[in-house]
Amino acid sequence: MILVTLQDLIKSKGYSQLKAELLALLKDYGFSATDWNTGSESDVLLNVESKSLEELWAIVSEIAKGMHLDTATGGWLTLLAKSQYNVERIPSEFTRGIATFSIIGNATRTISAGSVIVTDGLGHTYVTDNSAPVTINLANPSAEVPILAQVVGSDYNVAPGVITKIYQGPADINVVNQGLPTAASVLGTYGFPVPPTGPFNVNTLALRMLVTYTALDGSVVVDNPINIIFPANYPTMNDVVTYLNGDTFFNGLLTASNDVGYLRITTKQKGPVSKITVKFTGGTANLILGFSNIADTTSFGGYTTDYPATVYSAYLNAPYNVNGLQIKFSYTNIGVVTTPSVNYMANYPDLTSLINATNAALTGSNLQAYNDNDRLAIRTGPTGPGQLLIIDTTGSANVYFGWSTDALNPTKANGYSSWITTEGRDEETDDSVKSRCRKKWAITGMGTRDAFETWAREASTAVVKVAIYANQLNGVPKAGAVTIYLAGLNGGVSSSVVTAVYNYILPKMPIMSDLYVGSVNAITVFYSGILQILRKSATPENLTKVKNALTKYSQSLNIGNPIKRETIIAYIYNQFDPNDVASVNLVDPASTIVTCQKNEVIVLQEDTVKLLKMVAV
Repeated sequence: MILVTLQDLIKSKGYSQLKAELLALLKDYGFSATDWNTGSESDVLLNVESKSLEELWAIVSEIAKGMHLDTATGGWLTLLAKSQYNVERIPSEFTRGIATFSIIGNATRTISAGSVIVTDGLGHTYVTDNSAPVTINLANPSAEVPILAQVVGSDYNVAPGVITKIYQGPADINVVNQGLPTAASVLGTYGFPVPPTGPFNVNTLALRMLVTYTALDGSVVVDNPINIIFPANYPTMNDVVTYLNGDTFFNGLLTASNDVGYLRITTKQKGPVSKITVKFTGGTANLILGFSNIADTTSFGGYTTDYPATVYSAYLNAPYNVNGLQIKFSYTNIGVVTTPSVNYMANYPDLTSLINATNAALTGSNLQAYNDNDRLAIRTGPTGPGQLLIIDTTGSANVYFGWSTDALNPTKANGYSSWITTEGRDEETDDSVKSRCRKKWAITGMGTRDAFETWAREASTAVVKVAIYANQLNGVPKAGAVTIYLAGLNGGVSSSVVTAVYNYILPKMPIMSDLYVGSVNAITVFYSGILQILRKSATPENLTKVKNALTKYSQSLNIGNPIKRETIIAYIYNQFDPNDVASVNLVDPASTIVTCQKNEVIVLQEDTVKLLKMVAV
């Protein structure tokens, strides 16, 4: 009887070993060595048999390894994980995003799906993926068009602003992987829960503004003053708008409009440099036109791919018994801090009436409440990384809504910017599949950390990073509660992903336990500075290489991880021959280390105003 162990089966025999064993066996049967001279018919038959056995052993080895989690790999592991653990390997995904195309000169171009291929110059190519043709011309010089990576995987999640080359397509168009630039715009709602009806008695009164813009020579003009002294009173808002747009001093940089009865003032220039401030000091017309007389009203331009800062309550059931409770905010809009609040004077039978009461109290604050999958959400009106919304931990409504009461770890959210609409993803590695299979056993304990992490990943493939905290309900100490924070590759996850994870886990929770599921708060950390590089290496492609490497570093950060200035510098050096780098002078981040809270993840992005610049030396 032949004894064969699992290790014997796993260790595949090669051609040389098998041929030697056959020769030894034939010798035992009385054949001489001369019967197998090289090139003889017998030698050819022996070689064929050895090769066939080698292939058979390889198959036996793969089957044997595929039966056990520790040894299975590739497709065998995929089958084992699904059949024995009900764990499916997470498939790869193509990067999808938004790019802005613009026309050069007076041409007219129509961009259809698949008609244009663009690149960052480093081999990453993307094809237009729009559902309907888009035409750009002199009248409509720019347009957003969806693009799709031509190769699957996470390497195509490149940095914003680096896809700037037309790989295949007409020469008279430009491209950049950002949204369309947006203007800075302020809306006069201060003191007016409903639009003012007039008359507007502003004769001899002043409206004082500061405007930041890019001059014709490319320099940035910061806080250029525009002071309007009204020469008359005006019966309607349309009359106010007509006067402002007819004023040469005003209309050179700004435009006024009637926005459903409110006065809106918008910069003519668009993009992140644009800024407008309505000053409260000396603004004697402010209250009549809907602007504050106790604080400046400021807005910044940006891109359509900028997103607001948004905070979410826990999932609650009606009625909403909030009478006498207060929400206190600290809201930062590009460095300008305000402290709006909501004081509830009644209880509310449903979420709609709660939202209406919240918005009435937030009038003029640039904050807005809305229904997010049957829970209260509050977002900033302005968008982009300059937005920061903090729920003050001393608010009496915090415990009710599931917001933190820990002064060192308040509930907060940052605005952010991302050209990516679907993150590219590599096929899940063998190690990750095995790890999830092993954690599957923990589900029998029902309340373990591994169980909750497994459920979160099973609920949505968009979940890349998970943080789990016991006996806390979104920062509020509570026995038996579980808090789960989710992150994707480039920051937080969408509210639909949060809802999917919550609904997947809730039925599995032990009875009488509370569950909070939320997206992490994405903390944007900007980098900028000057790289002095030897001329031979000071190329646009190498600068793109640096930005993509820093994006990869950002994507590797787990929830709660800090970011180090020295690591950023090391990533920059690693993209060059060290002898080609004269100096790396980072302006941002200024501090040695930037930390974040346990419900936050840092997203590293280039400062779109200061920029990371390369100088040839």
